[in-house]
Amino acid sequence: YNRWPAWRSLYDFQDSRWHTDVGNEVGFDRPYSLYYNALPSSFNPLSNGSGEFLLWEHPLCYWLEKEGYDVSYVSNLDTHRDPASLLRAKGFLSVGHDEYWTSEMFDNVCAARDAGVNVAFLSGNAVSGRVYLKPSSTGQPDRIFGRWEQGPTCEFENAPELMGSSSYGVGAADWICQMPDHWIFEGTGMKEGDAIPQLVGWEYHGEPLKDDPTLQVLARGAVRVYEHSSDKTYAATIYESPSGSFVFNAATCWWSMLLARPPGAVNPPNTDFTRVDPRVERITRNLLDRMTRLSLR
Repeated sequence: YNRWPAWRSLYDFQDSRWHTDVGNEVGFDRPYSLYYNALPSSFNPLSNGSGEFLLWEHPLCYWLEKEGYDVSYVSNLDTHRDPASLLRAKGFLSVGHDEYWTSEMFDNVCAARDAGVNVAFLSGNAVSGRVYLKPSSTGQPDRIFGRWEQGPTCEFENAPELMGSSSYGVGAADWICQMPDHWIFEGTGMKEGDAIPQLVGWEYHGEPLKDDPTLQVLARGAVRVYEHSSDKTYAATIYESPSGSFVFNAATCWWSMLLARPPGAVNPPNTDFTRVDPRVERITRNLLDRMTRLSLR
């Protein structure tokens, strides 16, 4: 899974909140802080030192280890620096809010997919902002990162080529089944039109989709922005690469929230994730079991 610490500093610039232009750089040689973002979660004083881990990744980690899966954990720097390490796995998971990628990360995950590694984006707003890395003031490599300049170089416009769909900003919706006969829904009992309430948020993926004859839309629906309707839709997709591996995209940051509610889990505002959903568990199990069974690695 991929995570950059202190991402919020990329936005807060002098007196400007949510500054979206180039200019800020963040160093890794600083402590993790507590988690605060008024949109997906309010002030969490007990999160000191954990960054956003308790919000996004902890429920999935808890569930994976409870279920006995053999998992390894990698950071964005591992994905950036060491493409060979990705080939040790049968599947690569992008979890939660995996927004910022370097070009090397993108290329390395694409190469792993093309070598037979399955990929699952259990995330929203992933592969969106393009960042660079540079040495620290003492010359240690890859200790500072910042955003590329505004314009086409700032965003991964080719993200659908990897993810199957495109990254968007804030939006919420129910996750509505479109293809109940697909293997991913096996054992869930879901029928076309059945919904998993509130699962899409707080950011999502949607059109344009990858132009690929193998791509299938597994779940789709209209997105609300806060309390208002919009003309946007999310799209959860899956496609098969020429190597035979598959790429699944859940299209939501919230996927892991309904897998487990471990100690320290944070519930987003205006949602009810106090209980796990067995359908999300079964879909995730179907994905991981297919990853290990069909992997070419």
